[in-house]
Amino acid sequence: MPLKEDRVLRHIRRLLVVMLIAVSGATTALAAPPESTSPIRIIVNNWTSQIVLSRIIGEVYARMGYSVDYAELDTHVQWGRIHRGFEHIQVEVWEGTMTKEFDRAAKFGQFERPLS
Repeated sequence: MPLKEDRVLRHIRRLLVVMLIAVSGATTALAAPPESTSPIRIIVNNWTSQIVLSRIIGEVYARMGYSVDYAELDTHVQWGRIHRGFEHIQVEVWEGTMTKEFDRAAKFGQFERPLS
């Protein structure tokens, strides 16, 4: 299998795992009231898989009773906004183009690397 197809399959598997975790977590947490009335701010970038995942995660939080806002941002702008606490969730980071920025943010404890 060519390298590009292998990366695509790996990416699809990661997306499926994130969606399964989100859906399973939402069903157990539906009974608990939200911890805050402040909106959760979810970043939306300009590619399909990231848009879909952002909306899915937003819907999960909304069904749990949280208020959700979406921020349509360029990938370069998002890092400073996350660092300053203006945005809260980025569901997808492309390793090929954003590794340096992600690793720097993770070094300061602003991100977790849930899937490797």
